[in-house]
Amino acid sequence: MQGQNIIVYEDIVGTVEKLLGYRVRSSIQINRGLLNLKWKVETDAGPLLIKQYSQKRYPEHKTLQIKEALQRQVILQQEGIKCPKMHWKGASPMMKTDNGENFVIMDFYEGDIVKADGTSIGHMYDLGREAALMHTTSNELFRQDKEPEWKPSRELLFGKWQEIWNKAKECKMEELLDLLVNQKRIIEEVDMEELNNSKVT
Repeated sequence: MQGQNIIVYEDIVGTVEKLLGYRVRSSIQINRGLLNLKWKVETDAGPLLIKQYSQKRYPEHKTLQIKEALQRQVILQQEGIKCPKMHWKGASPMMKTDNGENFVIMDFYEGDIVKADGTSIGHMYDLGREAALMHTTSNELFRQDKEPEWKPSRELLFGKWQEIWNKAKECKMEELLDLLVNQKRIIEEVDMEELNNSKVT
Protein backbone atom coordinates (compact mmCIF):
# COMPACT_ATOMS: atom_id res chain seq x y z
CA MET A 1 0.00 0.00 0.00
CA GLN A 2 1.46 3.38 -1.00
CA GLY A 3 2.27 6.02 1.60
CA GLN A 4 -0.65 8.36 0.91
CA ASN A 5 -3.04 5.41 0.69
CA ILE A 6 -1.89 4.22 4.12
CA ILE A 7 -2.61 7.65 5.60
CA VAL A 8 -6.12 7.67 4.11
CA TYR A 9 -6.75 4.06 5.18
CA GLU A 10 -5.68 4.65 8.78
CA ASP A 11 -7.78 7.82 8.93
CA ILE A 12 -10.89 5.94 7.74
CA VAL A 13 -10.32 2.86 9.94
CA GLY A 14 -9.93 5.10 12.97
CA THR A 15 -13.25 6.75 12.15
CA VAL A 16 -14.97 3.37 11.63
CA GLU A 17 -13.75 2.09 14.97
CA LYS A 18 -14.77 5.32 16.73
CA LEU A 19 -18.23 5.71 15.15
CA LEU A 20 -19.32 2.11 14.66
CA GLY A 21 -17.29 0.36 17.32
CA TYR A 22 -16.01 -2.23 14.81
CA ARG A 23 -12.53 -3.62 15.36
CA VAL A 24 -10.65 -3.96 12.07
CA ARG A 25 -8.33 -6.97 12.22
CA SER A 26 -6.86 -7.02 8.69
CA SER A 27 -7.34 -5.54 5.25
CA ILE A 28 -6.63 -6.09 1.56
CA GLN A 29 -6.60 -3.16 -0.85
CA ILE A 30 -8.73 -3.64 -3.98
CA ASN A 31 -6.96 -2.05 -6.93
CA ARG A 32 -9.92 -1.41 -9.19
CA GLY A 33 -11.74 1.74 -10.21
CA LEU A 34 -10.53 5.24 -10.94
CA LEU A 35 -9.00 7.32 -8.11
CA ASN A 36 -11.39 6.08 -5.40
CA LEU A 37 -9.70 3.76 -2.90
CA LYS A 38 -11.25 0.47 -1.71
CA TRP A 39 -10.39 -2.16 0.88
CA LYS A 40 -11.80 -5.50 1.98
CA VAL A 41 -11.54 -5.47 5.77
CA GLU A 42 -12.01 -8.29 8.25
CA THR A 43 -13.85 -7.03 11.33
CA ASP A 44 -15.68 -8.38 14.35
CA ALA A 45 -18.85 -7.57 12.35
CA GLY A 46 -17.72 -9.81 9.48
CA PRO A 47 -16.04 -9.03 6.14
CA LEU A 48 -16.83 -5.49 4.96
CA LEU A 49 -15.96 -3.23 2.05
CA ILE A 50 -14.67 0.29 2.63
CA LYS A 51 -14.85 2.70 -0.30
CA GLN A 52 -13.21 6.13 -0.15
CA TYR A 53 -14.44 8.86 -2.49
CA SER A 54 -11.49 10.70 -4.02
CA GLN A 55 -11.49 14.39 -3.20
CA LYS A 56 -10.07 15.03 -6.68
CA ARG A 57 -12.86 13.16 -8.45
CA TYR A 58 -15.63 14.08 -6.01
CA PRO A 59 -15.12 17.51 -4.42
CA GLU A 60 -17.68 18.40 -1.76
CA HIS A 61 -20.19 20.02 -4.15
CA LYS A 62 -20.43 16.75 -6.12
CA THR A 63 -21.28 14.52 -3.16
CA LEU A 64 -24.98 15.45 -2.83
CA GLN A 65 -26.12 13.14 -5.65
CA ILE A 66 -23.97 10.33 -4.26
CA LYS A 67 -25.57 10.74 -0.84
CA GLU A 68 -29.05 10.62 -2.41
CA ALA A 69 -28.12 7.45 -4.35
CA LEU A 70 -26.77 5.82 -1.19
CA GLN A 71 -29.98 6.62 0.70
CA ARG A 72 -31.91 4.92 -2.09
CA GLN A 73 -29.62 1.89 -1.89
CA VAL A 74 -30.40 1.60 1.82
CA ILE A 75 -34.15 1.65 1.13
CA LEU A 76 -33.90 -0.79 -1.81
CA GLN A 77 -31.87 -3.21 0.32
CA GLN A 78 -34.53 -3.01 3.03
CA GLU A 79 -37.16 -3.81 0.36
CA GLY A 80 -35.36 -7.02 -0.55
CA ILE A 81 -33.40 -5.86 -3.61
CA LYS A 82 -30.02 -7.60 -3.92
CA CYS A 83 -27.57 -4.88 -2.97
CA PRO A 84 -25.04 -4.68 -0.12
CA LYS A 85 -26.19 -3.61 3.32
CA MET A 86 -24.70 -0.26 4.34
CA HIS A 87 -23.20 0.36 7.78
CA TRP A 88 -23.20 3.91 9.07
CA LYS A 89 -23.90 6.30 11.90
CA GLY A 90 -25.37 9.75 11.36
CA ALA A 91 -27.57 11.37 8.74
CA SER A 92 -26.09 9.65 5.67
CA PRO A 93 -24.39 6.36 4.75
CA MET A 94 -21.56 8.56 3.44
CA MET A 95 -19.44 9.31 6.48
CA LYS A 96 -16.53 11.75 6.82
CA THR A 97 -13.31 11.56 8.79
CA ASP A 98 -11.94 14.48 10.78
CA ASN A 99 -9.47 15.00 7.92
CA GLY A 100 -12.28 15.35 5.35
CA GLU A 101 -12.20 11.91 3.70
CA ASN A 102 -15.68 10.84 2.50
CA PHE A 103 -16.27 7.09 2.63
CA VAL A 104 -18.87 4.33 2.92
CA ILE A 105 -18.72 0.88 4.49
CA MET A 106 -20.92 -2.03 3.46
CA ASP A 107 -21.19 -5.82 3.50
CA PHE A 108 -18.54 -7.51 1.35
CA TYR A 109 -19.50 -10.11 -1.25
CA GLU A 110 -17.06 -12.37 -3.05
CA GLY A 111 -17.37 -12.44 -6.81
CA ASP A 112 -15.61 -12.76 -10.15
CA ILE A 113 -15.03 -10.18 -12.86
CA VAL A 114 -16.94 -11.44 -15.90
CA LYS A 115 -15.41 -10.53 -19.24
CA ALA A 116 -17.63 -8.98 -21.89
CA ASP A 117 -17.57 -12.20 -23.94
CA GLY A 118 -17.83 -14.48 -20.91
CA THR A 119 -21.50 -14.00 -19.99
CA SER A 120 -24.12 -16.68 -20.55
CA ILE A 121 -27.80 -16.43 -21.38
CA GLY A 122 -28.52 -17.37 -17.76
CA HIS A 123 -26.25 -14.60 -16.45
CA MET A 124 -27.94 -11.99 -18.62
CA TYR A 125 -31.42 -13.22 -17.71
CA ASP A 126 -30.67 -13.03 -13.97
CA LEU A 127 -29.09 -9.59 -14.37
CA GLY A 128 -32.05 -8.31 -16.39
CA ARG A 129 -34.55 -9.70 -13.89
CA GLU A 130 -32.80 -8.03 -10.93
CA ALA A 131 -32.40 -4.75 -12.83
CA ALA A 132 -36.10 -4.77 -13.76
CA LEU A 133 -37.08 -5.45 -10.15
CA MET A 134 -34.82 -2.63 -8.96
CA HIS A 135 -36.31 -0.16 -11.45
CA THR A 136 -39.88 -1.21 -10.72
CA THR A 137 -39.33 -0.83 -6.99
CA SER A 138 -37.55 2.50 -7.50
CA ASN A 139 -40.41 3.83 -9.60
CA GLU A 140 -42.90 2.87 -6.90
CA LEU A 141 -40.87 4.33 -4.04
CA PHE A 142 -39.24 7.38 -5.62
CA ARG A 143 -41.77 8.50 -8.24
CA GLN A 144 -41.19 12.10 -9.37
CA ASP A 145 -43.66 14.14 -11.40
CA LYS A 146 -41.07 16.18 -13.23
CA GLU A 147 -38.81 16.01 -16.24
CA PRO A 148 -35.35 14.55 -15.60
CA GLU A 149 -32.66 17.15 -14.95
CA TRP A 150 -30.31 15.43 -17.40
CA LYS A 151 -30.99 14.07 -20.86
CA PRO A 152 -28.46 11.99 -22.76
CA SER A 153 -26.60 13.51 -25.67
CA ARG A 154 -23.80 11.96 -27.68
CA GLU A 155 -21.62 15.04 -27.18
CA LEU A 156 -21.92 14.95 -23.38
CA LEU A 157 -21.32 11.20 -23.24
CA PHE A 158 -18.25 11.47 -25.46
CA GLY A 159 -16.95 14.36 -23.36
CA LYS A 160 -17.23 12.27 -20.18
CA TRP A 161 -15.81 9.24 -22.00
CA GLN A 162 -12.77 11.24 -23.12
CA GLU A 163 -12.19 12.51 -19.58
CA ILE A 164 -12.17 8.96 -18.16
CA TRP A 165 -10.07 7.69 -21.10
CA ASN A 166 -7.40 10.32 -20.45
CA LYS A 167 -7.24 9.48 -16.73
CA ALA A 168 -7.13 5.73 -17.38
CA LYS A 169 -4.37 6.19 -19.96
CA GLU A 170 -2.39 8.37 -17.57
CA CYS A 171 -2.70 5.68 -14.87
CA LYS A 172 -1.87 2.92 -17.42
CA MET A 173 -5.06 0.97 -16.57
CA GLU A 174 -4.99 -1.37 -19.58
CA GLU A 175 -8.02 -3.44 -18.56
CA LEU A 176 -10.15 -0.32 -18.16
CA LEU A 177 -8.93 1.04 -21.51
CA ASP A 178 -10.13 -2.16 -23.22
CA LEU A 179 -13.57 -1.72 -21.63
CA LEU A 180 -13.66 1.93 -22.68
CA VAL A 181 -13.08 0.94 -26.32
CA ASN A 182 -16.27 -1.14 -26.16
CA GLN A 183 -18.10 1.66 -24.36
CA LYS A 184 -17.17 4.12 -27.12
CA ARG A 185 -18.68 1.78 -29.72
CA ILE A 186 -21.92 1.58 -27.71
CA ILE A 187 -22.10 5.39 -27.46
CA GLU A 188 -21.63 5.62 -31.23
CA GLU A 189 -24.40 3.10 -31.92
CA VAL A 190 -27.08 3.95 -29.32
CA ASP A 191 -30.22 5.72 -30.62
CA MET A 192 -30.19 9.04 -28.72
CA GLU A 193 -33.50 10.17 -30.19
CA GLU A 194 -35.24 7.08 -28.86
CA LEU A 195 -33.71 7.64 -25.42
CA ASN A 196 -34.77 11.28 -25.30
CA ASN A 197 -38.32 10.43 -26.36
CA SER A 198 -38.68 7.82 -23.61
CA LYS A 199 -41.38 8.63 -21.08
CA VAL A 200 -40.50 9.20 -17.44
CA THR A 201 -42.36 6.62 -15.33
